[in-house]
Amino acid sequence: MSHINYHVPRSTGRGGGVAAVYKSDLLITPKPKHSYNSFESLTLSLSHPDSKTQKPVVFCIVYRPPAPYSVFLTEFFEFLSDLVLSTDKVIVVGDFNIHVDVDSNCLSTAFNTLIDTIGFTQQVNEPTHRFNHTLYLVMTYGVEIDNLTVLPQNPPLSDHFLVTFEFSTIDPTIAGKKCYYSRCLSDNAVARFKQMIPSSFASMSCRYTENSHLNPYERVDCFVADAAASLRTMLDTVAPLKKKTVNQRRLAPWYNSEIRSLKHRTRQLERQWRSNKINVNCIAWKDSLIKYKKALCAARKTYYSSLIEENKNNPRFLFSTVARLTKSHSCVESTIPLNLSSNDFMNYFTNKIITIRKNIQQRLLPNDRKHCLDPSTLNYQILCLT
Repeated sequence: MSHINYHVPRSTGRGGGVAAVYKSDLLITPKPKHSYNSFESLTLSLSHPDSKTQKPVVFCIVYRPPAPYSVFLTEFFEFLSDLVLSTDKVIVVGDFNIHVDVDSNCLSTAFNTLIDTIGFTQQVNEPTHRFNHTLYLVMTYGVEIDNLTVLPQNPPLSDHFLVTFEFSTIDPTIAGKKCYYSRCLSDNAVARFKQMIPSSFASMSCRYTENSHLNPYERVDCFVADAAASLRTMLDTVAPLKKKTVNQRRLAPWYNSEIRSLKHRTRQLERQWRSNKINVNCIAWKDSLIKYKKALCAARKTYYSSLIEENKNNPRFLFSTVARLTKSHSCVESTIPLNLSSNDFMNYFTNKIITIRKNIQQRLLPNDRKHCLDPSTLNYQILCLT
């Protein structure tokens, strides 16, 4: 299988640069490059070939050379903020030259606080360098990784260890498609099936009567096997199997086995009451329905409470969760682009205030305008109270 190499060399100086080698059948698209002075980066967008409705996973490779870190913290904060504003799934890997395993290290403390504020999780918890420090990091946002392994050092290749892990590009909670086979047993098909049985069984009886070399037990076994095969063939003739594909509904993440069993029991009691109209069954059905609704409400509260607790340092996730619960995000997402910065937001309202003031000035009468003093022309004197 062929592979593709994508390389971003360092623009000035020697060394450095970041690269990615991946299989050609993967749907990977390089994203626009952003230049930073304190680190180098390569950003790729990874999509699943069979699930185009899924949002792609953004995969970033970063290299930070050893240097003063004040500029790096500012630029890297901007880098991560732009990523989480544009996508929901991000993986950032690379050599950061930060001893995150040393708690007393100032850079390590500031760096861990930075990624925790934005909502990233650092996954590597063991040495990745021959001097037993954790320099190579794997940070995730909205993605679960499995089987993270740090392989031993290979001195001829590098003084760093190899870090491997696995992740899925498909959200398991997304509804998928399910295929099943069924037959259409109409009255006409049943009648044709009944007509075909006598002739088929008659020919089988004659055939086994002529084969007298089989003992009675073997003859019965062969007759049963042939009869089953013949019946299956006739059934496929009059009512062939047809494949049907249905879209499965997406289950709520808080919908567990206990709630499912309560719902099943409630439906059973409802069917019993509707079939016999006995008052006792009606009371049992209503009690079960109330119990089911309470369990559903409690599970939903528990799910969102844990979700908010896990993402308490991720403001974007919290705001989107509240918008989704209140169903107020549909009118906002379509009008406010995600690429707007805080300065754009501030300039919008500043210009709006200036426009309102101009409209007020234009509508004032000439006599009223004399009373509108410019604050810059006013002189204030400091008063001292004794």
